Amino acid sequence: ATSLGVGEGPLFPDQETRPWLHVNAVGSDFVGKFELPLAMLRRALVCPDCPEQALLEGEAQQLERSDLGPSLPQLIQRRQHFTEARERLTVFDSTGWALEDHVALEMILEHAARCGVGSTVQLEWIGPDPMDPYGFESS
Repeated sequence: ATSLGVGEGPLFPDQETRPWLHVNAVGSDFVGKFELPLAMLRRALVCPDCPEQALLEGEAQQLERSDLGPSLPQLIQRRQHFTEARERLTVFDSTGWALEDHVALEMILEHAARCGVGSTVQLEWIGPDPMDPYGFESS
């Protein structure tokens, strides 16, 4: 969500936070790009959506694998093991998993339909000739 370049982070200074603060970190997408200070990550339970990817290009690239908490799927599967984390700083390190995007979109569409709001917009056109992506202009 920010325009920080590689090597320009962190965006936020390290400061005292409320113990139950949760941060959704969704901005880092390149090696060397991060937004949260290392000291903050070290105090937090850091849960990545995809640990391998987060260690390469997420906020977690500042950490060692052993510093990471459970991945999002592990957290969901064993949430009773992490109830104490509700009282401490937590960080969700999302590097952009297409499945998450799809699920979020489906939830928004279902909610909009239930509420009777929004407009349907056709974002793609699939014509009779898959080799002619501009065929819609002649239709």
